[in-house]
Amino acid sequence: MKLTTFSAALAIAAMSTPATASDCAGLATKYSKYNVAATFFDRTSKVDNSTLRQETALSALNNIFARQSIIVDMMIAKGCELPEPPEFDMFGLVNANNG
Repeated sequence: MKLTTFSAALAIAAMSTPATASDCAGLATKYSKYNVAATFFDRTSKVDNSTLRQETALSALNNIFARQSIIVDMMIAKGCELPEPPEFDMFGLVNANNG
């Protein structure tokens, strides 16, 4: 199953029930958990000059962003307030791999 199909299925399931404050708080908590993980991989990939480690970190960041996008889809479907976007320099990681 493609990720977009999975994301759409979750959003449809989320729309079938009205949002409660605890639903929105739970989704916000999940989003922040992935935000912390993304920051960790962004920082650790810049410390180690190993290409393999940087590629692994980039792969992890891609997976984290995919999961965050599913959570954001669910938040939109339920009418929850959206979180702030993550604050880190992913382009530094990309440039390090293209260097």
